[in-house]
Amino acid sequence: MKKSLIIPILLYFVLSSILIFVWWIFEKRNISEHKNIATILSEQVALRIGDNINHKLSNMDVFREEWEGSPLKSKDEFTERVEKILNSTGGFHSINYIDTEGNIVFLSESKGHLWGIQSNMLDPSDQAVYDTFSLARKTGDIAISSVYEISKNRNGYIIFFPIKIDGQISGYLNCVLSVDKIVNYCLSRGSFKEYVYYIDDLQNEIYSNINADQIITSEILGSYSVPVFNRFWTVYVALTPWAVKELLSFSSKIILIFGLLIVFWISWTVKSFIELK
Repeated sequence: MKKSLIIPILLYFVLSSILIFVWWIFEKRNISEHKNIATILSEQVALRIGDNINHKLSNMDVFREEWEGSPLKSKDEFTERVEKILNSTGGFHSINYIDTEGNIVFLSESKGHLWGIQSNMLDPSDQAVYDTFSLARKTGDIAISSVYEISKNRNGYIIFFPIKIDGQISGYLNCVLSVDKIVNYCLSRGSFKEYVYYIDDLQNEIYSNINADQIITSEILGSYSVPVFNRFWTVYVALTPWAVKELLSFSSKIILIFGLLIVFWISWTVKSFIELK
């Protein structure tokens, strides 16, 4: 092969390889920045969720202590007290009062109730509710269900707080927490829109803001586990599909192509120079 061809071809491959390597370093740096942000986000969101739920449990515990000191005797009294809790923090699906036989006596004024007045927690047709309420009756302590489907594709938890007067259980406060409401509230406080979130409870999915028709093509960039109830929830963060496409943006590709054209021009100029000599 002629010298006028070998040198330009070698020069083109060397220069284009260097260009592509430098370009990819910058792209990897961009990905690394997203990973750092996702790691911080997963921790922040997980801690917010943990604090939010602990605050709700604390509110319910205070309510129980107040009831034990001065029992509420009417629906109006109950509604007034519950409204204060519901207005102070989002995430409750409902708050109810249940007698010792498992019957709902007072029901909070919220939409989408799981039960109605006189619904019974000892109805064996709902095994999760039956098991959780039975545990509260047996132990006299707070009982928390496993993840529970409170409506279609919406998960939550059912919690019973035994009310004790003179050492005897006189009834139960019950709250139903909505995972979607809690997580969406926590995500509304400054989270980045180019990220999506997936949360599991002991490897059971309890939340995802990824649409069913979206295909996540990126790896999980960050994750963080936080103690919730008597177990751990793990928050995973990934890029949205459109953000994945933006990683290798159109402008970035144009720059690469333009650079390769310049390398080709340099190689062609060298070829012409050699031929002239």
